[in-house]
Amino acid sequence: MDQNLSSLPASPSHPTTAHPLRRFILIIAITLGLGFLTSIPIYLYFARPYQLITPLAQTAQLLGLNFPLPKPNKIVYGFIPYWNFKYQADIPFQYLTHLGIFGIAFNEDGTIQTREADYTEPGYRSFQLEPFSQLTRRAQATNTRTDLVLRGFDNDTTDSIITSPTHTQTLISETVSFMQQHHFSGINLDFEYLNEPDSTTIDNFTSFVASVSAGIKSHFPQAHISIDVFADSASQTRIWDLSAIHPHVDHIIIMTYDFHRPSSTVAGPVAPLYGAPDYWNEDITSLLAEHLKKIPSHKILLGVPYYGYEWQTTTTKYQSQTYPRTGGIATLKRIQDLTTESTTTNINWHPFALSPWLYYQKDEDVFQIYYENSHSLSLKYDLVNQSDLAGIAIWALGYEPPDSPIWSLIPEKFSSQ
Repeated sequence: MDQNLSSLPASPSHPTTAHPLRRFILIIAITLGLGFLTSIPIYLYFARPYQLITPLAQTAQLLGLNFPLPKPNKIVYGFIPYWNFKYQADIPFQYLTHLGIFGIAFNEDGTIQTREADYTEPGYRSFQLEPFSQLTRRAQATNTRTDLVLRGFDNDTTDSIITSPTHTQTLISETVSFMQQHHFSGINLDFEYLNEPDSTTIDNFTSFVASVSAGIKSHFPQAHISIDVFADSASQTRIWDLSAIHPHVDHIIIMTYDFHRPSSTVAGPVAPLYGAPDYWNEDITSLLAEHLKKIPSHKILLGVPYYGYEWQTTTTKYQSQTYPRTGGIATLKRIQDLTTESTTTNINWHPFALSPWLYYQKDEDVFQIYYENSHSLSLKYDLVNQSDLAGIAIWALGYEPPDSPIWSLIPEKFSSQ
């Protein structure tokens, strides 16, 4: 036929003869549609103030796609301090891959501190009692690895140990003997150096970490070595040279909590995901981004708090001024009791911190508590998965109530390694 096919009217019987304008419109529509779909994850991730942690999951939900997202293998590291050994029966050890037992301290010569003033040092004493033996049996029954926490919170003691090869070797020898005696499978270095150290101190500490790691592994080749660092250690001058330290340890635990403390003059969230610098100076996501520039993601464990803080405040408003010396820990047990028994408790949610807070009144006094719940922890676990981190580290076991719903998040979000 000599007639141009493009001039034929479009009809169901002639699908290939659509008018060029209609084909052009169709192409534009498809292009715009695909552009819209691909822009959804970007929008959901960057939209404020309702910024979402998991754009992929939210996009799937928006589009009606119910495919299951994979659950990656993660480390679930739980710290239990000696003062919470008595609550061990309430802890579901089957969800933990590692149990960090806190812990032993040291003297300036590197020997284990067994006495404090005129009494036995509490941490050391806890390892001599039956609750510790019960704890290790429970961990063994669930194939949970037990790590001994080595703690150092005094600058002078730390300086003495890390500047002397003899003192460092003493610490290693005493730690090895303690691990052999109590059947530990690894160590956690919890040396928290206050104030800004000089470059020599930083270098000495790096050498100390390398020596301790090598010394422990020479006796326990499969030992798990981890170290705790402040949340701002990648952006501030701290004792941890992250780039130099991470080759010597299996994992670095970022203590992404205590953004507000009992001594804070303004009440606020313990572990805000977002909100800096508008609401507070720092937040988890921005600080984590700095750590990822210096540490491989597969070596990072994100610290998560299983507790809150409580203050007496001047008003009921968010971030109210606090009264001096009224701050203290609020266990999740206390929060559960308070929210179930009191009809005057006002529970709220902050869209930037992505965590709950509450206030209540007693007589004419106002009190505020900022804490974590299943929703806020779920978002933190999503961040772990999205950032391809090694897992989480919980501080601290024993603060949560029995059969707490927060535990069901572990198998929901992660697969055990």
